[in-house]
Amino acid sequence: MSHMADYAWGPLFAILANHHQSLIPKKVLSGLKSFSGEHTFEASAYYPPFDKVPRNITTWLSDKLTIGAESFDEIAIGGPSQNQEAFNPAVVQWDTGKEISFISLYPTETALQTKVGPGQLTLSYPNGNSGSIFSLLVGTFKSKRTISGWEDIAGLKVAVSGNVNTTF
Repeated sequence: MSHMADYAWGPLFAILANHHQSLIPKKVLSGLKSFSGEHTFEASAYYPPFDKVPRNITTWLSDKLTIGAESFDEIAIGGPSQNQEAFNPAVVQWDTGKEISFISLYPTETALQTKVGPGQLTLSYPNGNSGSIFSLLVGTFKSKRTISGWEDIAGLKVAVSGNVNTTF
């Protein structure tokens, strides 16, 4: 899950930044320059034939925590890219005070229902069965390279509930 190669784009972005800013409406640009406070953003996307129904996307943003997820029903895991490793249908990012970390859902099903709200993320598999699994990838920390359980996560309290085996 490294984005190391993304740094290669840095010089190109720096060169094109002024030109790209000229293409963005001034109101939008000013809104991107400072955080406007806690809010929720909702959108929808549809990419037939991969999407059976429109994907509903919700993101809740606060100063130190962001939660985003999309509900989908697709013909292949990973959607249009058909790339399971690159598809992140639910992500939590937070500021620990010393660094930024993340939790990302590694998709294992072709359909997911999500609900995002202030400080909360609900995930369910509408077509799931006893063999369905939720795989959550967790970013490590400079001070803690191995995460053995939810209690090892710095700066975030995680509570898991539902019809799940939380000790697996």
